[in-house]
Amino acid sequence: MNGTGGAGGMFGAKMAILALLGILVFLPACGSGGGGGVDVTPPNTNLNFVFGPPRATVGPLTVTGSQSRFILSATTDGPWMTGTFDTATLDATIADNTAVPILWPDTTTPTGAPLFGNLSVAVSRTFRWHDADDPVEGELLITSRDSTFPGRIRVGVSVQAGARGMLSEYDDNSDGTYEPGVFHPWADFYALWGDGAAPLYQRISSFVYSMRQGVFSLIDLSMQTVNVVEDGRTALEAAGSGKAIRVGCDALPGAPDQPGYYDIVWTDVNGNGVIDADLSGGNRNDTVTVTLQQCWIDDPSDPEDLLLDGVLRLEYYEPHVQWGAVFDELVMTRTLNNVVVPGSAKTVNGGFSLLIPGY
Repeated sequence: MNGTGGAGGMFGAKMAILALLGILVFLPACGSGGGGGVDVTPPNTNLNFVFGPPRATVGPLTVTGSQSRFILSATTDGPWMTGTFDTATLDATIADNTAVPILWPDTTTPTGAPLFGNLSVAVSRTFRWHDADDPVEGELLITSRDSTFPGRIRVGVSVQAGARGMLSEYDDNSDGTYEPGVFHPWADFYALWGDGAAPLYQRISSFVYSMRQGVFSLIDLSMQTVNVVEDGRTALEAAGSGKAIRVGCDALPGAPDQPGYYDIVWTDVNGNGVIDADLSGGNRNDTVTVTLQQCWIDDPSDPEDLLLDGVLRLEYYEPHVQWGAVFDELVMTRTLNNVVVPGSAKTVNGGFSLLIPGY
């Protein structure tokens, strides 16, 4: 891994405020001795990545809020997204997509119809990030697989009157003729999907993009967690398999019983005594478990911050090649001016796989 542990992540230099998850920022590093003698500098900083479904024993990625549950599904069994990421410049692209978001209007086992039906989403113009929260290019085509709406929706990055945002357009007959589009700057676009008075096609445009950004933020979190593990590689190997290293983090001011720490446990699955960096063979790859206990991530320059509590596990851990991110009741709660925002808690479960050779 190289160059992602500073102020940036995979899809933005400063983690964006997301309609689904609130804000996401990176975990503080352990500072316990670097990479343990392992050369972690890839020969090429521009890397290809493949984002895909979790392995068979892990459930789908789900995010549950106070009134709804978001589930990431897909139209195929293969890779969900492909693209590139430059570890030096933090530039990123998304060129292909089969992942589709589904939002259920209940928080238990979904029984009714999804809020926006069953969607199909395709990248019609490659999305590009250039060291920024939001993309500078990109376009999606959205259709319904269950006739929730006819025709197709086109939504793309646009600049109007000096403002950046998204332009939503609707072709109700799928004949290539789109009605005049409606532009929303980023600040308005993210929350548009929750506006019941807005036209359906505009709400769906906002929903699909906002949920994708939520997924991107979780990819970022997994990458930042890998960075934390690699910073603690020497200490983890010295402690041994199954032994926790405790790392302090900020406690939310004025809140009782906020210990503010996280534990990292390395499990030496193949018994070779070291944390694997590359393919270890035999599908016996190490696992790293990070358990967060009311860990407040404070950005002094931003009044909005994040309180984390729960578990993120990295399975088949091969940080130069791939890993599987598994979330176990990871609760992400927004804070504003050092106070918890009521109703903002989101609980993440399930997981995904990320293949990024050379990271």
